[in-house]
Amino acid sequence: MKKIFTSMMLLLAIAAGMSIVSCNKKQAPEKKYTAEEQANKLDATGEAFIKELDLDNWKATSDVVIPAILYIESDNIDMEDAPAPEIETREDKVDVKNLLWTRTYTVDMSKAKGHYTINAEGKGNKESGDFKDFQIAFTTEGHNYVADIEFTNSDKTVLINYDEDETGYYNDENDQYVSCPGMIRKSSTYLVLPAKLTGYFTVDDTKHFTVEGNLSYNGVADPRELTDLKAVTINADLAVTAGDYALGLTKLSLAGGTFDEALTLKRNKKQLLELTSKATGLNVITGMKSGEDEEDLPYACDNAQVALDVPGQVQVKGDIKFNDLYNKYLSLATAEPKNVEEANALLAQLEPYYNLNVYYDKGSVVQASVRAKAFENEEGMMDITAVINFQDGTSQAVPKFFTGENFGKTYAALEKLVGKVQEYIQSMVPAKE
Repeated sequence: MKKIFTSMMLLLAIAAGMSIVSCNKKQAPEKKYTAEEQANKLDATGEAFIKELDLDNWKATSDVVIPAILYIESDNIDMEDAPAPEIETREDKVDVKNLLWTRTYTVDMSKAKGHYTINAEGKGNKESGDFKDFQIAFTTEGHNYVADIEFTNSDKTVLINYDEDETGYYNDENDQYVSCPGMIRKSSTYLVLPAKLTGYFTVDDTKHFTVEGNLSYNGVADPRELTDLKAVTINADLAVTAGDYALGLTKLSLAGGTFDEALTLKRNKKQLLELTSKATGLNVITGMKSGEDEEDLPYACDNAQVALDVPGQVQVKGDIKFNDLYNKYLSLATAEPKNVEEANALLAQLEPYYNLNVYYDKGSVVQASVRAKAFENEEGMMDITAVINFQDGTSQAVPKFFTGENFGKTYAALEKLVGKVQEYIQSMVPAKE
């Protein structure tokens, strides 16, 4: 049963990632699609999405950006006289009597300040003056480039890394090595959380990349001390543009044990993708500090929903009642199905606690649903797979449905895109000697 439960979790994660939704208005009367018609509809949707990512749509930007990247990564730049800003500090405390060496790193991105220029000979120079941002300007391949980023930090600091080991030595106040058998070093790295981030990348005064984000956090500084997620509040957003494309994390929040997220991808203001998800009843998984196996612990979530939208006329909605599903799984965990029929009977008892249904044209008719089913593989062993049950009464395993035969247009568009990108990169990036 543990294999059945794990397989079903993977099924829900994978199938939710394949969900497709359109923004078209509902049509009446609502049509019921056959399995073949659904494959054609999905194939057309996939082809349309891939064409939106065609090389010609972003080549103008990459034509000027790639030479800049190659220039920065080359060995022709000398920044010896223009040292980078120090964003990390270190503090050491040594207790020789108790054989304890405490080392604390603090990363503060707001200290990334200063304006730098690189001249025609590749010599770096740091401009004098006080700046709030970090900027580097240079000229190559006949274009003038400026990269700029600014962090505005909050007063919140969180632990992002912790390590403990027996070194047998410590560093004194002059950072010199001192032998000390049995000395234990505890190292912690803290990040001062940025409250705001802004940046841009221009080529000849034209912006080709921009980034802007905001973050607020209220909670414990050390995640290891977290005992109740309801005590944590997070709100964040992020907007990134690259040429004609815009990626936006329009919402990311955690409050009162509820998580909400919305992500969009657009090209020239046309929506290509939207991912939304929500989880309620979130809490810390108890028992992790005691060294229990995480797989044997209850899921710390009541309910979760997810939807992924891309162009077309298809909608997939998924939800799962985690706690109810887990409790039901526990009641069946000792069962040892002897054959496929018994396994499917057990899987059927879990079905009331999860849904993954397919709709079309913003309709209400379930055109297809995804379920976990047992079957006998070629080796005569029992296995679990995701199966699509179509409204016309037919069903098909997910791996056998999403094939080149059913999705010829999508596969062809993808192969064409990959080929064009490979050829383009080879033309832009010099071959290594």
